[in-house]
Amino acid sequence: MEVAFCDNSFSTARENVCDGLALLFQAYAYARDLKCDIWDFSVEIWCLRAAGVANFDLRWMVKKGLVDHAAEVTKNGDEKRAFQHDQGMVFTDRSCFALTEIGIATTTALVEPVSEQMQNIRFRTGSLIVNGNGSHRLKLPKWDSERHQLRFGESLVKEYKVPSPNQEAILMAFEEEGWPPRIHDPISPIRDVNPKQRLRNTIKSLNRNQVSQLIRFMGDGTGEAIRWEAISTQRNGIHRP
Repeated sequence: MEVAFCDNSFSTARENVCDGLALLFQAYAYARDLKCDIWDFSVEIWCLRAAGVANFDLRWMVKKGLVDHAAEVTKNGDEKRAFQHDQGMVFTDRSCFALTEIGIATTTALVEPVSEQMQNIRFRTGSLIVNGNGSHRLKLPKWDSERHQLRFGESLVKEYKVPSPNQEAILMAFEEEGWPPRIHDPISPIRDVNPKQRLRNTIKSLNRNQVSQLIRFMGDGTGEAIRWEAISTQRNGIHRP
């Protein structure tokens, strides 16, 4: 289902807000297509930030009643995503977002079906967000194991001149899994070495000495997994990279 998003009802909002609503509407469309809970397809904050949505944009959408948010508390082994609601106006790295009933009604009224296949969300302003022909894609890091380089877009983030097995194991795992927001610790256990402390130390090393400081790695609070996010600057509504 390709849809064109009419933006004339959001004259006070930045274009990035429309980008965020488009992603949220696509998530809602997937949930509706599979007849499941909308929160099963709630959108992580890192994904919205990567699309250029700033925290103040999110607060505006929450205050307008268009979106709701909750902290994801899913644990390893859970068969279904779990959330802690009632977060007020506080956003964290675990925050996920979904359209409210008002948001669904509002965006549905602003969305014009264009075709039968779910391939695109296209704005009438011409900004392509999710496009079947790949004209605009969510930017993800790239680990080149042959060159031992971590890149984000065209920018070099880290380059390893000497082997760093623990760091490279994590980067390889992220690359193989398509850079999801969170992966389990992939480093092989070693006798008499505390795996949680080793993971913490490796995360610190991943964040240290970046050529371009564009990616931040962090634990998930369990000591057994690692997360990443794009570093963004939200002054004056600017988002980098």
